[in-house]
Amino acid sequence: MDQQKIIKEEKNNLLKNKYIAKKVAELNITDDEIIENALNFIVMENSIKDSDSAFLFDVYRDENNKIKFYWKVRKNEAARQWKIERNLILTSISSPYNTNFIDKNFFEKYKDIASKRILKYAKTFAENLKENKEIPSIFFTSQGTGQISDFMSSFALHSSLYVRTAYININDLNVFYKNSFSSNSQNNYSEVDKLDEVIKELSEVPVLVLNELGISKFTINFLNAVLMKILENRYKNNKTTLVSSYQSIDKLSKKLVNNETDNLFLETCFNKFLFILDNLCTQKEALKWQK
Repeated sequence: MDQQKIIKEEKNNLLKNKYIAKKVAELNITDDEIIENALNFIVMENSIKDSDSAFLFDVYRDENNKIKFYWKVRKNEAARQWKIERNLILTSISSPYNTNFIDKNFFEKYKDIASKRILKYAKTFAENLKENKEIPSIFFTSQGTGQISDFMSSFALHSSLYVRTAYININDLNVFYKNSFSSNSQNNYSEVDKLDEVIKELSEVPVLVLNELGISKFTINFLNAVLMKILENRYKNNKTTLVSSYQSIDKLSKKLVNNETDNLFLETCFNKFLFILDNLCTQKEALKWQK
């Protein structure tokens, strides 16, 4: 069998793949280009067959009219999971409670619980992530039920499909803070250094979902050195922050910190924290759960 016949047969075999045939037609790929890039087309063919993979080996023409190959992320469940694993940070501290996104099921689930303003915010949140637009921060108040964790988790998971995101339960962060000063650490890497690193990451991550603020009390040191520092940095840099609490902002001061001596420092810390939170989360909404 001569070389031309072999080449023709190989080309015909490749073009049996509908996706490759479509790309060849769209990009006006010539026989010579197919021959020159035969190995890449074979990789592309195998990639197409592996439909459960998160990635697809694809082809395009560059600005110099040359065909180029690249790996792109598919639109399937495997790709979703890859994005979440890549973008959702600090899951060793806290991770979302569910696997739900902001989709039609979300709006159906919360249509009788959330106000129209909240549903509009959720829609805008999802749309602006997709379009890489700014998202305003928000403070949710909720009745005393764990359902708020599912609600907040959906925002975190949806965000992680597009940008680096952190979902943090305030109690988990407080436990991490306490452990940072434990004498039982066997690591050479200082736990306090890890705390500084976590504060930095939570200050800078594009979207922070902070859940159940005020569900239990913590020390003034945690409020001042960790929580306030994170929120102050996010306020200064206009970072999207979603906060949930079982108390409105004006009632939080009695729920945040263990009973400590009333003094000017304590009052100053509270006032500063509430000012930052109030100005960071420009939108405030209340959720009312069904019995």
